[in-house]
Amino acid sequence: MSGRRYLLDTNVLIGFLGGREWATEFLRDPVIAESRIMISVVTRMELLGFPGMTDEEESKIREVLDRLPAVSIDEQTEDMAISIRRRTGVRLPDALIAATAITREAVLVTADADFERIPELEVVNPRTGRQRNPRR
Repeated sequence: MSGRRYLLDTNVLIGFLGGREWATEFLRDPVIAESRIMISVVTRMELLGFPGMTDEEESKIREVLDRLPAVSIDEQTEDMAISIRRRTGVRLPDALIAATAITREAVLVTADADFERIPELEVVNPRTGRQRNPRR
């Protein structure tokens, strides 16, 4: 396992669960597969909280989530999320996910361009292949 850490955003797992080529190719890349991959508890809540989800869909989601460690929100992450939200105006769930990636020194894997408003966040977009290193 490589020393690199990746935090998956909700949209990447939705893409993977939906069989989107950009998400499955990224997650099956040998370098990524050998890295430490995790999710935020926010992503877990977002995926399992979809209204109208069938039992079959929930089972499929839980099967994937059970293979990924979910990172809790500690006080450091909470403080970082507050700072991010106040500075950038991103939605609270996104601020929490970004703060989790920053405090865990992980690259955020997302197809959401809103995260580019957070300068200290390292981001990779599996849909476009675009990467951005933090401006610390």
